[in-house]
Amino acid sequence: MTTVFAKHRRIKLTPQAYAQLCRRVLDRDGWKCQNCGRAIALQVHHLRYRSALGDDDIGNLITLCLSCHETVHRTSAFSTKACRQTSTSVCSKGLIARSDSV
Repeated sequence: MTTVFAKHRRIKLTPQAYAQLCRRVLDRDGWKCQNCGRAIALQVHHLRYRSALGDDDIGNLITLCLSCHETVHRTSAFSTKACRQTSTSVCSKGLIARSDSV
């Protein structure tokens, strides 16, 4: 007998709610890449990709720098190689500054 599981629908957050969630993840992770420790060019990464029905939930998100984030998507594995240095922190949906403005 074959068991069929229904896909659960992901809740789509508004851009403002997603930005707030990104800020919470960055705060939780101490504004540092959880792979290499850099504190520049930060992005929020889905551990379980959205395409695999990964949720926009704090438990499914991690802070990575741009270089480590690109490496994860390119190789599906973490890398400890030096990350490129830039001066902005970004959420995967837009710029997130480290001020209290978000």
